[in-house]
Amino acid sequence: MTTDAPLFPPGPLAAAARASRPVVELDPDVVTAVHRALWFLLPGDDAAVAGTKWTFEIAATRSHALPDPDHYIAWLVTIADRESRRHRTLHDWQRRKSTRHRDSVEPNARARHVAEAMGHLTPDERLALVLRLLVGAPPQILSTALGVTVGDVAGVVNQAIDRLTERCDAPLTSIAALPVPVPVDMPRRVQPLSARAARRSKLNYGWQSNGFPTLTDFDRQGRRRALAIATTAAVFALAIGLWRANPPLRPVLVEPNVATVASHDLGGDAVPTEQTPGPRSGGPDLGGIDLGGIDLGGLDLGSAIDAAGDQPNDR
Repeated sequence: MTTDAPLFPPGPLAAAARASRPVVELDPDVVTAVHRALWFLLPGDDAAVAGTKWTFEIAATRSHALPDPDHYIAWLVTIADRESRRHRTLHDWQRRKSTRHRDSVEPNARARHVAEAMGHLTPDERLALVLRLLVGAPPQILSTALGVTVGDVAGVVNQAIDRLTERCDAPLTSIAALPVPVPVDMPRRVQPLSARAARRSKLNYGWQSNGFPTLTDFDRQGRRRALAIATTAAVFALAIGLWRANPPLRPVLVEPNVATVASHDLGGDAVPTEQTPGPRSGGPDLGGIDLGGIDLGGLDLGSAIDAAGDQPNDR
């Protein structure tokens, strides 16, 4: 990118404008590569053109922190992803996918089919596929762009590929070769954003030491919220599984003994019960209580009582 000074009219104001916000001439090949990636990343050709323009405006503003030249396209695509997440309407695929490219040159059916299938992926999955399949970014750059560790990059990419394969029958190796429409109003030069427009509170994201933008607070909160929901659901499912495997003990209802209940009636008159006569060992009958069979230290209580009754009364 080079400064295009003649675009400003001559005069003191033009010199001040060139010093503060110079016009940046864009490389057509870089613009085409960025637009191609955004065509799959954003919902519609109009959004891709607009995204390309403000991506280079932000890049021109951040020209003091340019990354490694090998990662320049990935840097621009990551900026476009962050900015599209801030503009939530650009990310509303479900509402706009039916009108995709309605006012632009229609690409072939396969490219449109792949783009529509990518619309059902999450923002992280779309970014991972674009950076990996279209830009060819290495795992280190994917780790920086996705905000995950290098070890988790393969899992994110593989999950995105699996989900895209479920909805798209086109070979993933051919996605990079699919032609996309190139409109005539592609940006050729941009101006850096003003200090007011480039405020961090306006962009809603910070910048890492390698020049790449960080994830927005909204996306970080969304990830934490999704993790909390998934954890709660897992704990709930585990609790249900344990409860089904070890059901709580239920009290067993024991049928009452009618004779026992009748003889211990606590509510009023005693209910007579039928007594079954049995053999007696001897001795007097004391209200139906058989004491003849009680052995008190070898003494037969029944015989003792009978003997006492036979003794004459001296008085």
